[in-house]
Amino acid sequence: AMGQIRDLDGAVKSYFKEYGRMPVPAGDNGKADKLYTGADQAKVIEILINNSLDVAANPRQIVFLDLDPASFGVKTLTEMQNLLRAGNAYKDPWLGEYGILMDLNFDDKIADLGYGEIRAKVGVYSGGEDKNTTAPPYKTW
Repeated sequence: AMGQIRDLDGAVKSYFKEYGRMPVPAGDNGKADKLYTGADQAKVIEILINNSLDVAANPRQIVFLDLDPASFGVKTLTEMQNLLRAGNAYKDPWLGEYGILMDLNFDDKIADLGYGEIRAKVGVYSGGEDKNTTAPPYKTW
């Protein structure tokens, strides 16, 4: 889980460095900080793996996150892409969704979204084996 969290964290930061904005659906940058889970998280992952239908989200078509389809329980890249398009989130080894918190108003902190104020551009967490959602044991921020 920690390896996947580091990969997600690094992918979001690399995207930000490349484009000067966060890898979020059109219209979210510049708004209030947000926690991406569920179908919203799947859209972020689509942008990071260069699978988004919104070409403007990654115009240079860079793969910021290289995922193994097996992490989605499927064998092919196409099957994985279809799951993401259907709104299936990227999950940790215990089948809990990863949460991605982002500083969308670019003030170098993430507003309190249930974990206290975080002084970072991005935060990624997994609830871990016990599915703890109040204090994630596996996180980066």
